[in-house]
Amino acid sequence: MGRGGTPFHPSGRNKTPPSRSKASARRSGICKRRFAPCALGGYTAALLATVTSNVDFVLSYIPIASIPDVMNDNDLVPGSGDIQRTLYEGYREQLVPITPVCRMPKVEPKRVAIISGEFDRLATVKHGQRLADHFGTELVKFPGGHIVQNRRAHAFRAALEGFQDAGVLPRRRWKLRRKR
Repeated sequence: MGRGGTPFHPSGRNKTPPSRSKASARRSGICKRRFAPCALGGYTAALLATVTSNVDFVLSYIPIASIPDVMNDNDLVPGSGDIQRTLYEGYREQLVPITPVCRMPKVEPKRVAIISGEFDRLATVKHGQRLADHFGTELVKFPGGHIVQNRRAHAFRAALEGFQDAGVLPRRRWKLRRKR
């Protein structure tokens, strides 16, 4: 690929004429907009799905639903008693604009997938379920945690097959790689 994700041509010239807009390139299938980051990126993916519908799909992998809730769940809100409660409520109020579950979804449910690790203590299944409920999609779980992500390939495959079943992605046969 050349600069800006355009196909590189050995002659040094782009195969895609410069007059072709990104929108027409997307319509023709040259470029796609798919977003599938992990952890804090999963939170960002969920937030993106509340900002624009201009994506083919969003796969939010081990995401959090709310930064203040993660802070509260993991005893990261400073202070104790009433002070801690006041700070937590203040964080929640101040971070509403960047909390995915407090914003209206822009991406239709069939184009959103949420994957959570069953043993994740940071981006818990509870967070994944809140996001899945908010976006009107199902939560896909795998038997792993935030760092050790056992069998995550099965979860990704299930999410991608869900996109195929909904007509978001073309049908493909996914091959299992053998362990060496």
